[in-house]
Amino acid sequence: MRISEITKSYPDKNKFLSLLYSYYKTYGEIDKQKKMERFAIKYRDYVLKGSEVNTLAKKIKKEVKDDLWLLDVTFEMWKRNKGSDRFLCPKIMGRSVKNFPEESKKNILKMKELIEDWADCDGLVAHAYSPYAKKHVEDVFRESKKCITSKNKWVRRFAIVSFIPLIHSKDFKDYQKILSVLDKLMQDDEKYVKKAISWVLKEIGKKDFNILFSYLKEKAVTENKNQKWIVRNAVEYFSKEDKEKIRTLINKA
Repeated sequence: MRISEITKSYPDKNKFLSLLYSYYKTYGEIDKQKKMERFAIKYRDYVLKGSEVNTLAKKIKKEVKDDLWLLDVTFEMWKRNKGSDRFLCPKIMGRSVKNFPEESKKNILKMKELIEDWADCDGLVAHAYSPYAKKHVEDVFRESKKCITSKNKWVRRFAIVSFIPLIHSKDFKDYQKILSVLDKLMQDDEKYVKKAISWVLKEIGKKDFNILFSYLKEKAVTENKNQKWIVRNAVEYFSKEDKEKIRTLINKA
């Protein structure tokens, strides 16, 4: 089965989705359950290899030029959640996000509510939300402040990971503003929320060591085990001497 068979079904959305799933069944792997569960990724049948997902995404974007239609079909893929849908659709969305930012944002914010694991979350941010986030910084902060209050741990993770594109942007420098949001989740007890916070802190440290070091010195003095865990993990790239300074503060608390 050729990818062109899928793209030629445009603009028939149902046919496109049906052919796409047939493609998964033809080329996907069905024995990856243990591997996916080992990496805490929800199992789906007929999962394509990463390189095949990339090739498929590039071909679809090249051969289907209707960005609004792609936004619509990727939203249906995300809801359907079969085979490689969740891995593929954020990689298809990039151009649509750049050309239709507001329409894309609406879909992404709906999609975040359906996230089922860290791979869903991080892929959605990296490939779909990132182009929007870099050009709409204040909007990212507004949405993140809403999301951190969610009872859904994956929505809270989304709020945190959405700062990664800002940190990697050459024009963004207000790391203190990110830290003020993270403050509200430093004692969160969910594993993948804590991991996200630690990740963001480490990325801030790569850009501005001093601001992170000062922040961790303050947060190290706590009796809360979750906050201690985050601080310990956030010093991964520190020198041996600086790691010891933070760990000494943790142990004194």
